[in-house]
Amino acid sequence: MIKTDNTNNNINNAFTSYEGREKSVVIPEGVTAIAADAFKGCTQLEELTIPESMEEIELGAFDDCTSLSVINVPDNFTLLEATDLYNTKWYRDRKKEDFVILGTVLLEYNGRDKEIVIPEGVTAIVDKALVNAEPDRILCYPQNAKSAFPGAVSDIGEPMIAIYYN
Repeated sequence: MIKTDNTNNNINNAFTSYEGREKSVVIPEGVTAIAADAFKGCTQLEELTIPESMEEIELGAFDDCTSLSVINVPDNFTLLEATDLYNTKWYRDRKKEDFVILGTVLLEYNGRDKEIVIPEGVTAIVDKALVNAEPDRILCYPQNAKSAFPGAVSDIGEPMIAIYYN
């Protein structure tokens, strides 16, 4: 059962809790937020579909969703911190890759390159996505980038920029 609440943090149509046992959940179009702990401990959940109407996902929404391996997001999706997915199978399966990307959002960089080229198609970079990197420079494609959260990458310019370190 999906519960929605129109009083959660003054956000209309907030998804507040999931009490079902299904392996696949589609959040209905019109739901605009997922509350903290909404899916906490849903170890049976394997697949989640997030609607285009989603505007906010609170930290902790997916705590201990250890079986979650498929996350379907709309093309315009830019709303998640990597830490929300750390305990999911989806994240564990991608942790060994250089770039952890959900939809068009760069959640984390795990490589060791001295020059990081942000993959084309990435439109958002979350806070601390590059915290483990020690590059000399980062190359971005701003024609695709729409947002970089504070602490990720700054001063995205035209048509391609290089941010130099050291």
